[in-house]
Amino acid sequence: MDILSVGGLVLAFTMFIVAFFMEGGTFESLLQPTSAMIVFGGTFGTIMVSFPMTELKKLGKCMKIVFFNAPVDRLAIIDKLAELGDKARRSGILSLEEEIPKQDNMLIKKGLELIMSGLDKDLVYDALSRQAEIDEKDLDACAAIFEAAGGYSPTMGIIGTVMGMISVLSNISGGAEELGHSIAVAFVATLYGVCFANVVYLAFGRKIKTVMKNQMAASELVVEGIVAIQAGENPKVMKDKLGYETIAELEGVNLEARAAAAKAAKQNAQ
Repeated sequence: MDILSVGGLVLAFTMFIVAFFMEGGTFESLLQPTSAMIVFGGTFGTIMVSFPMTELKKLGKCMKIVFFNAPVDRLAIIDKLAELGDKARRSGILSLEEEIPKQDNMLIKKGLELIMSGLDKDLVYDALSRQAEIDEKDLDACAAIFEAAGGYSPTMGIIGTVMGMISVLSNISGGAEELGHSIAVAFVATLYGVCFANVVYLAFGRKIKTVMKNQMAASELVVEGIVAIQAGENPKVMKDKLGYETIAELEGVNLEARAAAAKAAKQNAQ
């Protein structure tokens, strides 16, 4: 589970609620079923109008990306590609066939399958690039749903507030205390709309966009690496070509310590 996603939501809503109570608010004034119906029902209804069912079915995948997506280790991907390249140079390109079932990265797996099929390297490059593009569009569609919800939610909040104010003004003959309470209730809808738009919907959309950006960077490494393997490039040259040391420097990784840890893990596994 992504601790930052869960922790961020808990922190934001906790601060909002604590601050509300410190200002003298109560649960009764904060929890308004009619406001929730207008804001959440209106937002989800508008989303249903805006997107086809094929896109809406991805909501489960979207939530999984936000809360359970594993970080992309670009260095590990380059290490794996270099390892495969070294095996291809030592034992022949056909020796990679036995490596196909062992791959967790689906793009590497597809790349090896394409190599084994005997396709020209240009066709392999095009096929993998197309697959990476499809994956990117899939993630972009997930982000678009939340971004749209982030746009609709504040508007639904305003609609709820306007509806509440109409009710207040229709019964303005009531006492000042009753009138003040009714106005406060009317503004709860705006609170719901703005709060969930910024803390939930837009934040989820941005998280998916960030994941998409990281995965695309990793996919580019895989595409270039698979083509290099097929061309029989030296693994060290491949690492330099893919920017192994530059990536490590940007991510603050000590390559010597990483190599020592990997060697120790390999020895323990044996």
